[in-house]
Amino acid sequence: MIVSHSRKIIILGNRKCGSTSIHRYLGQLNEMPQDEFAFTDESTRFVTHYNGEELPATLRRLMSNTVPRHWTGYQAQALFGHIGLDWESYRKVVVIRNPWDRMVSNFMWQLKSRAPEGTDPMTIKFTGAQAMERFLLAHRDIYSNALPWFTGVVDGEYANHGFDVIRLEDFPEDLPKLWTSMTNDPVPDRVRFLNKTKHPNYIDCYTDLARDWVAKAFAEDISVGGYQFGMSSARATMRNWIAENIPGR
Repeated sequence: MIVSHSRKIIILGNRKCGSTSIHRYLGQLNEMPQDEFAFTDESTRFVTHYNGEELPATLRRLMSNTVPRHWTGYQAQALFGHIGLDWESYRKVVVIRNPWDRMVSNFMWQLKSRAPEGTDPMTIKFTGAQAMERFLLAHRDIYSNALPWFTGVVDGEYANHGFDVIRLEDFPEDLPKLWTSMTNDPVPDRVRFLNKTKHPNYIDCYTDLARDWVAKAFAEDISVGGYQFGMSSARATMRNWIAENIPGR
């Protein structure tokens, strides 16, 4: 989560939707840095204090097991309420991604996290559509990353609740716009996309069952983002944009 109190903007970091790139690109503008919080351990998944004040047990439980960059709209709203900030007065930005592409990225991250220490992430291989299906069926809580759950907006009226929804696929154009909305400093030369894990073509990673389950779980994301199964992946879309707009890259 990146917050500009002076410009009244909150950028929420939805999982596997470019949160690393967001923090590298916009993190220097954050006016609510992580060092204002205290945690139970180095994982930063269990927050205990804000600015030296212990958080109530109910709020600690709500915020638990989530790193700050991935706090949901519901979690952030509860935190703002506790520390006396007017959540409704802030513009909230949330990023979505083609969910079929996103779930393959999630699966590859899981493979990477379970790999032996020292393994080169570029050597991690996809293990087949049946493995992807088993992963999705074993992790049915991934629906909590879908747009309504992540934002807490259940009526589909995101703008009415102060949310701007942008697509990861549009980062090359939208991140500079976010920069200018948060500061008058010159826009950085270009957007750097940092995740280097090698991914397969997501289209080849799905059984019919897995494809349809993702469609159901992320129906709102698909509708808002105009996504279809078979569209270019976020990586391919951004590579094409860079090739067309940054000479020599």
